[in-house]
Amino acid sequence: MTAGEAGALVVCVASGAAFGAVGMYVVAFSLKKKSDAEAIQEREALKGQFASVSAEVFKAATEQFLALAQSRLETEQVRAAGDLDERRRAVETAVGQLSEKLTAYEGLMRGFETDRDKKYGSLEEQLKKTAQTTDALRAATEGLKATLSNPAARGQWGERMADDILRAAGLQENVQYLKNRVQDSVATRPDFTFLLPEGRRLHMDVKFPLDNYLRMVQAESKEAQEGFRKEFLRDARKQIKDLTKRDYINPEEGTLDYVVLFVP
Repeated sequence: MTAGEAGALVVCVASGAAFGAVGMYVVAFSLKKKSDAEAIQEREALKGQFASVSAEVFKAATEQFLALAQSRLETEQVRAAGDLDERRRAVETAVGQLSEKLTAYEGLMRGFETDRDKKYGSLEEQLKKTAQTTDALRAATEGLKATLSNPAARGQWGERMADDILRAAGLQENVQYLKNRVQDSVATRPDFTFLLPEGRRLHMDVKFPLDNYLRMVQAESKEAQEGFRKEFLRDARKQIKDLTKRDYINPEEGTLDYVVLFVP
């Protein structure tokens, strides 16, 4: 083999190797492209599957959440209805108690009104009677004042008071005592003569020193009252002194050694 043939052979071998390498690169590139495409396709498929699974999971979770929310809402509604019913019963109970109390208060107020009307009516009647009694008392007082302004009438009224006291004590006129009876041995006339055992007697006169007593009662100052009180006592002592001069102590009449002076 010549050098030229050997060189051509080398060139041919080198060319074949180069073409083989290029072919192998092309094949490898083609395989890589195919593998990349398949990977992309698989990735897209995985994406679709993931999206589908995610949608199902989201749907299930949503349904579960809605069911839980619905259950919770129903529970809260039942609880709220129970609370509302309990509160309604409590309000009805309170309203019922308040109504009973108001009814009781209304009855009490009616009782007060009725009692007040009765009491006011009774009070009004009592006030009328009191006014009538006051008027009668005023008239009697005026009459008494007019009577007591006359010494003779005043003496008669004093004797009437003494007679009322004796009768109230159970004594009887002409049995236990005599009125205005002249003595047998002297001309004096005691207002009262008490008939005692063993024929003994006790005389009593009624004296009414009223003027200074009334002034004492009506005086506005203590000094004036004290002055009229002394005058009244002076009048009473004068009546006692005058009584000792009337021969009421008379052995011939069987009298006791003392007499009685009645000041109304």
